[in-house]
Amino acid sequence: CSVASMSKAIDAMKKKGFEVELITGPVPSASVLKRKLADKSQLWFISQQDLRFDNDHYKVMQEFFDNGHGLYVWGDNDPLNTDANFIIQKMFGITMGGDYYARQVLSIQKAPGEPGIVPDHLISTGMVSFFEGDSIASIKIGGGLEPLIYSSDRNIVTAYYDHDGKRALIDGAFTRLWDGDWGTCAGTERYIVNAAVWLANIERHGYTPSLK
Repeated sequence: CSVASMSKAIDAMKKKGFEVELITGPVPSASVLKRKLADKSQLWFISQQDLRFDNDHYKVMQEFFDNGHGLYVWGDNDPLNTDANFIIQKMFGITMGGDYYARQVLSIQKAPGEPGIVPDHLISTGMVSFFEGDSIASIKIGGGLEPLIYSSDRNIVTAYYDHDGKRALIDGAFTRLWDGDWGTCAGTERYIVNAAVWLANIERHGYTPSLK
């Protein structure tokens, strides 16, 4: 992310035992990206308005994902989801879009389709309340993705994939990852740590003691 600091999100992951490498500025070439991912358990990236990835980047990400390593795709309200949609359309046949304004405090979902995070998922462990972003893209479910979080207007704003040993999170800017909104986003740190542990796919890969 070239426009905001990710230090608090990174600090939260490091407290949990992860090693984190933040890539800022120009997107590395596909070959460099592949080398950087060689010893990583997961890849997180933040979408921007301009397309920064090409088919070679996509192939690297697809191979990384197919080998059971976690993928976190963070988009945003239109038009700040261009490269997120490039990846998830190719990978899952779905897109995100829209521009919903919210900023509500949510909790565990009370009934299917209601606002909040779905119960009984590893990512929802220990979650009590959390603050939705102020501009959110909704996600069209498909390609094996399932709803994880519904916004206060009952749009699907975060979805997950968990099949055949492969895990991914698609986030329509529900969770604010950078420091500017950190102080107002209740539950953000817990969510990020839970998501990172889940994406590490410890049951399959057994990353210890330092998760990358």
